[in-house]
Amino acid sequence: MPSRPNFRAACLLLGVTLATLLAGCAAPQPLIIPSAFVPGAIVARGVTGEARTSVPGAATETAIQNNGILRQVCTVRTGGDGAVTLIFANAATLALQPSTEIVVETFTQIPSAQTIIPDGATEEPTSSVTKITLVRGQISGRVPKLHTVTGSSFVIHTAAGDKEFNGSAFSLP
Repeated sequence: MPSRPNFRAACLLLGVTLATLLAGCAAPQPLIIPSAFVPGAIVARGVTGEARTSVPGAATETAIQNNGILRQVCTVRTGGDGAVTLIFANAATLALQPSTEIVVETFTQIPSAQTIIPDGATEEPTSSVTKITLVRGQISGRVPKLHTVTGSSFVIHTAAGDKEFNGSAFSLP
C-alpha cells in the first residue's frame, strides 16, 4: 500500500491530468454577457381591421398602426376582422389571424446595425431570446436560423406546451 503523501500526490497528479484531458474534449463556449441583450424592436406590418396592443398595468389598449413599433412585454389582439404581421429585429415574422391574442413576454437581442429584410434572411443578425404566449387564435410565422451556441432561442407557449423554432416556418392553431 502506498504511503499517504505519495497517494495524495498521485491523486493530485491524476486530477490535473483528467482536468486537462476533459478541457480538451469540451468545445469552448462563447461568453455572452446578459447585459449585452437589450429589448428588441418589433414592427407591425399589414394591419387590417381591428388590431390592438396593451402593456401590463395600462388601463387602455392602443390601435396598432402600419410600421408601428412594439416592444417586449405587450399583448397583441386582433378582432374578428383583424390581422397583423409582426416583424422582429432578429428577422423572425409572426402573422396573427382574426380573433387572435398573444403576449410577447420577452424579445431581447444584442443590438445590430444591419438592416433587416426578413424575406431574404437565412439567419438572425445577432443573438436573441424570444418568448411568446399564444392565448387564443391562430398564428403562422418564420424563424431564421438562430445562433443557439450564443444563447438564442424562439419559444411559443401554447396550451399544448412550449414549441421551439429555429430556421423553420410554422403554423399554430
